[in-house]
Amino acid sequence: QIEHYGDSAVRYALKRCQLEVKGLLSLADIIARIPDGRPAVAVAYAQVSGSEADTFVTTDEALRAWGIASQTDGDKFAQRQAFDAAYKEICAANRIAGIFPRQIVSIGQDKARAEAVIRAAVKDGMLQPTEPVAAQYFPDEVARAALPATQGTMSQGETVTLGTTGAV
Repeated sequence: QIEHYGDSAVRYALKRCQLEVKGLLSLADIIARIPDGRPAVAVAYAQVSGSEADTFVTTDEALRAWGIASQTDGDKFAQRQAFDAAYKEICAANRIAGIFPRQIVSIGQDKARAEAVIRAAVKDGMLQPTEPVAAQYFPDEVARAALPATQGTMSQGETVTLGTTGAV
């Protein structure tokens, strides 16, 4: 399973293990600490359990777990327990299969707040500024991405590549 992740992500997880794991180190300890775009259970729950007025960015896995949890009879404790169990199971199955989560944006009723949430998601690396939901807030990035990649020379002799962006 560890082969699905890049070297830098595995090194990051190993550093976290040095700080956090007491006793024998297991492969599960390492994999659990690899940054893969999955929010922690409590964070995922907070993302999806807010008001319909809220705009939020979460993962397809959190939304699937919320769909299961929302079928409870209104008992908030049971809903949280159902979410936790479903989210952990969905994430574990996807990690085993090498499936990474997709980021999903839910635009709430408060449109003024949507821009701030989307800008923060781009800043935090959850979204690319060229994604359709974010593009209206980052027109310069979208225009730059539309340019063909070309080589140029800066005045101090530094070479740059223009018109390329990373993928999510």
